[in-house]
Amino acid sequence: MSVFQNSILLFVFMKSWIDNAAPLVAEDLSDLPPTFVITAENDVLRDEGNAYAERLKSAGVKVEPFLEEELVHGYFTNMAVFPEQIKRDNFKNRTILK
Repeated sequence: MSVFQNSILLFVFMKSWIDNAAPLVAEDLSDLPPTFVITAENDVLRDEGNAYAERLKSAGVKVEPFLEEELVHGYFTNMAVFPEQIKRDNFKNRTILK
């Protein structure tokens, strides 16, 4: 296989990987399922989460954004630090899940 052919294969692989690893930069989001986007108020990725929710909405995907006030990135996986906040979140009542 030539260097040129290898370069093309690498480009195709990388394009696919980037679309899956960073859905915000994917060209088409219209085939995604209904999505529940959780962001935390003090999260460095909050703006990206909000932008992703807007892109989904623009693509015709049913989306329900949810902002957790006064919390930080990763709070949901840290039950020892944020037990009360996690208990109060009743995700079963989210309309997107019905």
